[in-house]
Order: sequence, then structure tokens, then C-alpha cells
Amino acid sequence: MNGILHGLTSQILRDFAGFMQTNPSANIDMGCLLVRRIIDRLENPTIETIGTLYNSLAKERISNYGRILLHYYENKSWLHAEVSDEKGSQ
Repeated sequence: MNGILHGLTSQILRDFAGFMQTNPSANIDMGCLLVRRIIDRLENPTIETIGTLYNSLAKERISNYGRILLHYYENKSWLHAEVSDEKGSQ
């Protein structure tokens, strides 16, 4: 029975991942929902902890991903980003 459930669960997750890749609006909505639920469950939500848990709910310590998000947040890098075309030239 476990093998059947595992196989079914794996297929459902693959189908869901495929759906999310082909539906940007649903992907964004689910990402926002996940972040909101993470924030609501943390006693003291910080950029580092939210980013760490968004990247991997199993983490128990701040990850590099969380630290990088804090760096971008503190520096507001998106306000200073240069736009480049698809070939990478500016």
C-alpha cells in the first residue's frame, strides 16, 4: 500500500509542478500564499527566516538563501538594477 501511495503522491506532485510552470498567475498566487503562511506562523518573522523557510520548510537554521535575500532587501538592489536584453548586453 505504501508503494502505491508514494507513487500516487509523486505523480500528483509532478502534475502540480507542471501546472505551476505553465500557469504563471497560479505560481505567483501560490508563492504569495506560502510566504503569507510562513509569516503568520513565525513569532518574529525576518527576511532571513522567511526566505530560508520559503526555500526549504525543513531548515532549522538560516540558510545562504535567507542571508542573500537580506542583503538584497537591505541594499534595495532592484532599484539600482540595469536592464539588459535577452543576450545579456546592457
